[in-house]
Amino acid sequence: MFSVNGESGLPGHGNVAEPGQPPAFYVLGPLDVCSDGRRLGIAGKPATLLALLLLHANAWVSTDQIVTALWGDAAPTSANGNVKTYIWQLRRELPLAHDGTPRVEGRRGGYRIRVAPGELDAARFVNLSQELPRMSTDSAIRVLSTALDSWRGRPYPELPPNMSEVAIA
Repeated sequence: MFSVNGESGLPGHGNVAEPGQPPAFYVLGPLDVCSDGRRLGIAGKPATLLALLLLHANAWVSTDQIVTALWGDAAPTSANGNVKTYIWQLRRELPLAHDGTPRVEGRRGGYRIRVAPGELDAARFVNLSQELPRMSTDSAIRVLSTALDSWRGRPYPELPPNMSEVAIA
């Protein structure tokens, strides 16, 4: 499903969803999204919004949190409308969830992104690190090396430092 040997994938990391495979979200460094073997071009405010939703994958994020992440204390009067536009852009660009429904969901006062197991590199890293104590030394070294190879820089760099520090901790 994912190449971890660096022989295929995007520049800067060897992990990429191959054609026909589930999408992959990369946040352990600059945000990358791969789906059906191609890299999606999500940038600017939509990328910041996506990074925030991925930081809280499968959980609801309030519109207030989103506005703070996007503009800090300098939110324009059009902030809520702009958030809706960015959500629309993400829904248009991102593939459907594994059950065929929209990946980004909204409800009064917030949004969430649905991410299945194995789709988010940060979650894969945590899962791999939790398995280490139950492994032989040789297996643990191999798995840890693979897990560390998934890091491409500061996690969630699209987010303001006070928000991304939560992810690092």
